[in-house]
Amino acid sequence: MFLKEIIRDADEICNHYFDLLGSGKINLGSKINWHQDFKSKKIWPYWLPSWLIRYEFGKGFDIKVPWELSRFYHLPILAKAYNLTGNKKYIQEIQEEILDWIKKNPYGFGVNWKCTMEVAIRACNWCLIWQYIKDLDELDRKFIKIFLNSLYQHGKFIYSHLESGHSNHYLSNLVGLVYLGIFFPDFKESKKWLKKGIKGLEEEIRTQVNEDGCNWENSISYHRLVTELFGYSALFCKLNNIELSDYFWNKLRKMFDFAAYYIKPNGRIPQLGDNDNGRLHIFNDYYNWTVNDHRYLLDLAREIWKDYKSPEVKSKSFFHSGYYIIRHNDNYMFITANKVGTGELGNHKHNDILSFELQINGRDFIVDPGTYVYTSYPEWRNKFRSTVFHNTVVVDNEEQNRFVKNNLFSLRSDAKIKINKWEIHKDFDILDAEHNGYARLRDPVIHRRQIIFNKKDNYWIIKDILTGRGRHSFDLYFHFSQIALERDSENSLFIRTKNVSGLNLAVFPLKTKDLNLSIRKSWISPSYGIKIPAPVVKYSKITETPTEFVTLFLPFKNFMPDIDSIKKTVKDFLENNEKLKI
Repeated sequence: MFLKEIIRDADEICNHYFDLLGSGKINLGSKINWHQDFKSKKIWPYWLPSWLIRYEFGKGFDIKVPWELSRFYHLPILAKAYNLTGNKKYIQEIQEEILDWIKKNPYGFGVNWKCTMEVAIRACNWCLIWQYIKDLDELDRKFIKIFLNSLYQHGKFIYSHLESGHSNHYLSNLVGLVYLGIFFPDFKESKKWLKKGIKGLEEEIRTQVNEDGCNWENSISYHRLVTELFGYSALFCKLNNIELSDYFWNKLRKMFDFAAYYIKPNGRIPQLGDNDNGRLHIFNDYYNWTVNDHRYLLDLAREIWKDYKSPEVKSKSFFHSGYYIIRHNDNYMFITANKVGTGELGNHKHNDILSFELQINGRDFIVDPGTYVYTSYPEWRNKFRSTVFHNTVVVDNEEQNRFVKNNLFSLRSDAKIKINKWEIHKDFDILDAEHNGYARLRDPVIHRRQIIFNKKDNYWIIKDILTGRGRHSFDLYFHFSQIALERDSENSLFIRTKNVSGLNLAVFPLKTKDLNLSIRKSWISPSYGIKIPAPVVKYSKITETPTEFVTLFLPFKNFMPDIDSIKKTVKDFLENNEKLKI
């Protein structure tokens, strides 16, 4: 089956079918237009110097589409198909595509030389494919000369156009230099590139990775990208006897350990922060790889360290980064309690403070809606990173951290976080945290959230405490995955999932005064460029501070337990346990 899948994918690549960033599978014709967003049909001029290409926002087209195609993620599939079949058409396709790209993308011109990150990732994938094909008799000598000359140009471009700041962009630039320095030692600048790249890797792992092993951009998907960037370059350094410090190796191992903790029992991830499907390499299932499955990172860790063993995953805090994971059997909750990341720039951070994802028995119930798009539709970009699009409390329809006008990749650092309690016990786990993002209002408000998981009886209590002064509107949101919801016929504030195979979830408030409930159609984005409808539950009230929301999440299988008896059980649990006096 694996063989059939590789050949199937390789044949579709040869026929120029591509499915990128939500496009759906599209045939690009006999000659690929490397300068086109084939989703919108926008074409950037190939003859314009790349520095004159403008990022344009809000016009319905996306510069990431031609960039994504020109990363050449698909080349390893063609090489694998050749190795499995011996069919020369796959090697011919590699040569024809690369030669066509080089011809139509002259050095420093057009959209595909605009961003050094794109140049570097393309160079890395070309370096990789060279290792597959360099000894084949089928290679044309003209191709080899043109290809190696272009790779040399890629190296010169990267070195002279390094992107500023401590970012995944700059890191990718460094990784490009490391790859080129290792795989092409005969280039006259190779030693200089490699030295710059290695020195930069050491510096950036100190800056971009927190002490607990989490990437500082406050995005799980960007943690994946950065782990790949550090991980693959470290692997090639190790294979080529290039030394990296003990500090580097220890920090890198922590990055993989974090991944082991955040990967859900069903293999998927929580979509906290931005997700643009970013990768360094794609080796398998080019058309069908699951964007939010990060389990392969642990395979990469085992390639780097043959003795690598994933940590025993259980409830754990990543205090430096503001992530808290509650795990017990097949119960999983990931909670965000972190400040604006990337040195308070907030480029890939969402307004998700005290938000969470909840998975039970391998089924996602409460989810982060994701990202959808970046520049093509600014209004959607801002919706998906807004507080309303997360599972937390919104006060007076304000943001936890204000947006920066005309900047889709920045947040003001308004909210400061305080962790009051984080405890793991035999029968329950508890997190008590708060933020002051609404303290800037004329009548300030502090949002404090207490989350208790009763492991013994298998239910969750979330208590939201709003203190301050004045009268405010308070909205508490819970975004569900694509699950049908229904209201209870007797209690209009009580909802439950409907017809979920194996397990359902009941959600009902334990304090109902002044409370209103609405269930609306909203959106979730499982992958960049895709949005699908899903329900959101909103509990609302307009009242004086202080006030509270207290919400119970109760999994059940066949029949819903009696609500009154459940309420009494919860009340007794809270009142009779001294460690829960919060």
